[in-house]
Amino acid sequence: MKKFIRFYKAPDGLFELEETEHVDLLIIAFFLLHDASENEDLYKAWADSPEEVFEGGVFTTLHQDAQHNVTISCVLDENDEFEPLQVTISRDNFLNLLSTWETATSTEPSEVTIEQETDGSYTVK
Repeated sequence: MKKFIRFYKAPDGLFELEETEHVDLLIIAFFLLHDASENEDLYKAWADSPEEVFEGGVFTTLHQDAQHNVTISCVLDENDEFEPLQVTISRDNFLNLLSTWETATSTEPSEVTIEQETDGSYTVK
C-alpha cells in the first residue's frame, strides 16, 4: 500500500494537513507548506549550489551531501527528545518536489497529495 498525505483547502484559503503516522511525509509536507511555498526558486538555487546547509526555513533545515542527497530536518516541538525528525531524498527528487509543488499549487486546488512511490521517491499530485 502506498504511503500518502493529503492537504485540504480550509475555508480560510489555507491548506490543512490530514493526520498521518508517516513521519517522512509529514516532514516533506511541513517543508513544502511552510518553507518552500512562495520560495521554490530560492530552494532550487540552493540545491544547485555548493552550499551544504540551508537554515532559512521556519520549521526545517536542509543539508546536502557529496552524494547529492538532501536531508530535510524538521523541529515541530523543541522540547521533544526525538527531534529533529529527518528524511533524506535525492537532490533530483527534491528538485522535482519543488517543481511539482509549484505547479500544483499555482492552480489553487482544493486538495494536494504527497505520495511515496514504490522506488522510494516522493511525488506531489
